[in-house]
Amino acid sequence: MELYTEKLIKKKMDNKDLAIKSLIIALCGIVVYFCFSFIAIYSLALAFFISSLSAYGAWYFFKYTNVEYEYSYCNGEFDIDVIYGQKNRKDIITFDVSACEKIAAFNAASDPSATNGSIRRKHYIVSSKETKNAYYAVFNNNGTKTMVVFEADEDVVKDMAFRARSVFVK
Repeated sequence: MELYTEKLIKKKMDNKDLAIKSLIIALCGIVVYFCFSFIAIYSLALAFFISSLSAYGAWYFFKYTNVEYEYSYCNGEFDIDVIYGQKNRKDIITFDVSACEKIAAFNAASDPSATNGSIRRKHYIVSSKETKNAYYAVFNNNGTKTMVVFEADEDVVKDMAFRARSVFVK
């Protein structure tokens, strides 16, 4: 049975993201205020230039706070990428389902990485930690015990359960 599927997940804005965006806007406002309060006395053109540069920088950083995750699942191999600002793509992790130690439904209240101290790397690759269809996989990645939390469609979950029967927990 062959299965290939892709899924694009947009990360929902949490308090950390809101704080970063607020900080960017505040810093841009401070720079503009400083320019027109002090620099405009000497050169209005310089004040406009620095303010414009600040606004462009704020827009640039603001754009890159938009994060999307792309899952590719092909015959038991899971590949996860992150996309910043709908432009820059970075590979996060690739793992084979048959090499996993455990695959199960994820519940934020009972996070397995909190109870299992041997997990060294954690990747929460979901739209939010409260999502309903989240699963986690624990495996060794280059000698480091790693846990990945991801959102999966029903057909992917069925295929994962078929390929990793001994480690899949319903």
